[in-house]
Amino acid sequence: MKRPLLIILMLIFVFTTWVQALPYYYTIEPVEVGNLAPRIKRSSPFVAGDKILTIRMSGTILAAIDANTGEILWETPLGGAAVPDVWADWRRVYVATGERATNQFMAFDLMTGRRAYYNQIPGDSDRSYNSRLLPVGDRILVPIE
Repeated sequence: MKRPLLIILMLIFVFTTWVQALPYYYTIEPVEVGNLAPRIKRSSPFVAGDKILTIRMSGTILAAIDANTGEILWETPLGGAAVPDVWADWRRVYVATGERATNQFMAFDLMTGRRAYYNQIPGDSDRSYNSRLLPVGDRILVPIE
């Protein structure tokens, strides 16, 4: 008889602790996102600290946007149309281009946008990137079609 009561008390404790830890709602005021909307046209944005990283224009420019003000912090031309998603860690932004002959994998400094790494993917120029970058441990997998 004591065991079911203990389980019920444990569930009540876990449930109330979990519910209290979650906010009831999130509010995003239009004035807060109004400056960002025109700048994010093609990609899924990636948030890294106080920066929003995205691919702009026709997919050929990597940009970092200040999450608080909407100001563009830096932009970097990619030399080809990028896969619509970027990925970042605490110091680098990773992106792949995927227009067949321009298949490249690149890393950029998170603070400045300067290119830190570049690799032209060898092989068949008929292949292209069409998926997200996949971080796995200390590596990033670049799916190729």
